[in-house]
Amino acid sequence: MRAKYAELNGLDELSEASGLSKYHFSRLFHRTKGVTPLHYLTNIRMEKAVELLRHSTLTVEEIAAGVGYASGNYFCKVFRSKTGSTPGQFRAGKGFAPVDFLLFK
Repeated sequence: MRAKYAELNGLDELSEASGLSKYHFSRLFHRTKGVTPLHYLTNIRMEKAVELLRHSTLTVEEIAAGVGYASGNYFCKVFRSKTGSTPGQFRAGKGFAPVDFLLFK
């Protein structure tokens, strides 16, 4: 997931790569990692987005596409729900990602 986070589109693709049914894959993944596969994928995407917002001059739309979101608006909604601020606020230093979010691996 860490290598292909921007290309993955959902649980069907993840479970197909594992060779398991999506229900069995989800149960095993949750038991192993403590979160659902999609939650884990979202956290990987948000970690990369935080890195790009801090260290690049890419637009929010470019970052959204680069981390796997087809819509910049949806990316902003997910980013805000995870960090408590919009990507613009975060980049401007007016928002901070929670410590537990940044430490998630």
